[in-house]
Amino acid sequence: MIMTKAIFIDRDGTLLDEPKTEIINTWDKFKIKNKIRCLAKLPSEYKLFIISNQEGINDGKLEQNFYDETNQKLLVALEKFGVKIENIYTCPHAIKENCNCRKPKTGLIEQANKDFQIAKNKSWVIGDRISDIVLAQTSGMKSIFIKSKLHALDDIKSDFVAENLCEAVEYINKNL
Repeated sequence: MIMTKAIFIDRDGTLLDEPKTEIINTWDKFKIKNKIRCLAKLPSEYKLFIISNQEGINDGKLEQNFYDETNQKLLVALEKFGVKIENIYTCPHAIKENCNCRKPKTGLIEQANKDFQIAKNKSWVIGDRISDIVLAQTSGMKSIFIKSKLHALDDIKSDFVAENLCEAVEYINKNL
């Protein structure tokens, strides 16, 4: 069986600018980071996935249709740079629902593994929150933390800390 090398990328705060205290639930808050173009420099043998916690869906602060539309707009923007996303995995649950898919729990990765047979030891998670880094560690993958004004890494160790997506891509390309 051929295993899939994967790069899992967090959505809000990594691919999209994230409002300070709000969720992205209106078009004026939807802003794609210009650094997404750098993802085109990733090796073609890696499949790219978006992973995202979106508790606003279940608590009514974010309409599913709007979330789906923003994902479509993001996919179109990525495709313009030659970046193909294989799938988007989303946890719609609030913390209090205690599901198995809310990052840092591994449910989203487990689903991707069922769908694509992921070679975890050759795969990466890129994100701007501790939950992304812990997800990578508990899933047996390498991690890259994207520096953020909103979130700190605290005492958690990431394989690499990047200023932005371009620096993350450079690091992956040098460390295959």
